[in-house]
Amino acid sequence: MTGHTLRLVALFGLVVGLSLLPAQQGNKKNPKDKPSPHYQIEPGQFPDASKATSIGGELIAIDRVNRTGLFRLDRTDAQSRGNFDLPVPFTMLPYGSIVYHGSPAELRDIPLGTHLHGLFYHNDDLLRDPVVKEKIAERRFAPETGFSWVLHYEDDFSQCRRLKRTWRIDAIDLEKKTLTATGIGLDGSKPDERASIFQINDASRIYKGTGFGSLADLKVGANVLMNFTYRTMKLSGRVTDVWLDEQSQSLASERQLAIHRLYQREHGLAGWIDRVDDKAKTITVTLFDGFDPKLKDDFGQKALLKDVLVPPFVAIAVAEDSLRAYDPINDIKRAPVLEIKAVPVAPGCSGWQITCQPDLMLEGFRTKRIVRLYAGGWGVTDLPREEKLFP
Repeated sequence: MTGHTLRLVALFGLVVGLSLLPAQQGNKKNPKDKPSPHYQIEPGQFPDASKATSIGGELIAIDRVNRTGLFRLDRTDAQSRGNFDLPVPFTMLPYGSIVYHGSPAELRDIPLGTHLHGLFYHNDDLLRDPVVKEKIAERRFAPETGFSWVLHYEDDFSQCRRLKRTWRIDAIDLEKKTLTATGIGLDGSKPDERASIFQINDASRIYKGTGFGSLADLKVGANVLMNFTYRTMKLSGRVTDVWLDEQSQSLASERQLAIHRLYQREHGLAGWIDRVDDKAKTITVTLFDGFDPKLKDDFGQKALLKDVLVPPFVAIAVAEDSLRAYDPINDIKRAPVLEIKAVPVAPGCSGWQITCQPDLMLEGFRTKRIVRLYAGGWGVTDLPREEKLFP
């Protein structure tokens, strides 16, 4: 094999190995363990958002099925130079969410190399794993590896939209392939303390209106949105995408929203069971955050079942922390919807609960077990073999 091929094989093995690392939520309680200085998430509880640690970096490898991957950290003054660019392995929490191009997304939707902003929690169990300890000692993982539970990811486009900010182009040098820009509020207020200098080249995608533009369309004084790669490595980063106007930005968000809706209808909305009433044969599911709220409306509508219009119902599939279900097309149980109500919103919690009455109570219908719910009108289709726990 060539050296490049060997590196790819090694990286693939590393990503696959991430799914074998400890994936349970919360800490194992060992009397000999010293109290952790870090906030620890607890199984079956939504975490405290104020305790999350914000970390920026680049998505460099993923296992899209198990929702794990590698995240290369941004360079900061707090790091020693010897630790620059080391990755941390991460696992999306079951209720962890992603926003890409301003719309809900799955890990599989994010191109490798995309710069992201993440909210992380510390996982003491991971640092007790001897393989992880060895990789940190050998400088193959970053010292920050303990921060591996991901509550939320968003790209630079999404962060700017959320914070109501934009980039003002201050200078363009097409010979040197650089673009100087300052982050500002939408009304021009609260500019960054200093301008940033980015690399830009012919590989950068320029979006204009309903189509593509070119580097020639970049104008000093224009307000744009941008996504990056090699953030903090190549000047302030290398520009991968530029959206020149509101129309191109809206189209990017609408396309990602369509991708999200299709995925959720085929895989079901995830949540965990908060209550089980064996006598009444009902379960109450709290839906996780991170889905388009309009999808919730489908759960209150009548649906066709064998060409008959019936009251609202759901199909329920048992899943695991990775949100993978076993074999939905064969294992789902139908359940009339008895109640849909709002509950307090929390990090990872959508604020919506559904109480339903399955036609058969499965072993997996237990408190805090994860399930996926399909609205009655969605139907349940077969999934690719690798996406099922029982292929």
